[in-house]
Amino acid sequence: MPYPQEEQETIVIYDRKKKQWHLDITTPVHMRKYAKYLDDTEENSEDRLAGWVDPEKYSVSFSIRERKRLSESERARRAENLRRNVT
Repeated sequence: MPYPQEEQETIVIYDRKKKQWHLDITTPVHMRKYAKYLDDTEENSEDRLAGWVDPEKYSVSFSIRERKRLSESERARRAENLRRNVT
């Protein structure tokens, strides 16, 4: 049975000794997205996916960045470009 939405999570841990990333996922969207990258899978059920990413096969990096804030004039210019390209 799937986890309730308020209990779904994606945990990403970097093990410095192994120099590998470990993923523990109960969020369905993330499970589908990352399943193909986990070679050493500890658990793979319909409601949980956990395992290690092989650094020999995949380059992994996680980042956080600030959202870009558009000014009203930039937003209007982009909207006009979209309208022009759609027709």
